[in-house]
Amino acid sequence: DSTKEFQFLVTFSEDGAYPYTIGETVHTFTNGGLITLKAGEESVFAKLPEGLGYTVAEQMDPDYTAAVERYSGPIKGEVLLPFVNIKEEESDTQGWLTISKEAVGGDAEDSFTFTLIFTGTVPDDLTYQIDGKGADIPFTNGGTLTLKDGESAVFADVAGLLYTVVEEDKEGYISTLKEAQGQVPKSETAEDGAKVPFLNVKEAEVLPSTLIVKK
Repeated sequence: DSTKEFQFLVTFSEDGAYPYTIGETVHTFTNGGLITLKAGEESVFAKLPEGLGYTVAEQMDPDYTAAVERYSGPIKGEVLLPFVNIKEEESDTQGWLTISKEAVGGDAEDSFTFTLIFTGTVPDDLTYQIDGKGADIPFTNGGTLTLKDGESAVFADVAGLLYTVVEEDKEGYISTLKEAQGQVPKSETAEDGAKVPFLNVKEAEVLPSTLIVKK
């Protein structure tokens, strides 16, 4: 339903008014308030103070599964937060969770560590693949995994599980996303599953600070 509206609670670490745009329309916004988006829309908060903390949490709709429910982190460069909702239907399809890493600047061999916790009826034999191919890598719930720039960890058969993924601090880098939470939707492919993109920026890099909430 392209007319369906979804609401998001946006909180910054500093009080104040933060105007944002949807298309060509400028909206006024008070810290800790709600914004409303339809499918295909995005709200753009531009010229934010570098390092400003943010939390964006989607307000739950009982008819949809939110692949990502909440993001939080500091503003550094352009921070894109994609929210995808899947209409709840009875299905036997599996579910996929993809955690991806992009690093701007720095050494391509630098690795980044993530803690991942699933909640629900968690399988005893959790595994993931790097970039969704190659050997299955065993994973203990609540444990850690590491990724380099351009890599992703892909978990299959985790439909319905709640998840929290937190990136550890990396010396010399700013993490534009520190933590994400959501529920893995039912999907036939990883492309249609839950996707959590983590971006790190080398501290020496200077980029305009923008927050984009995309539906």
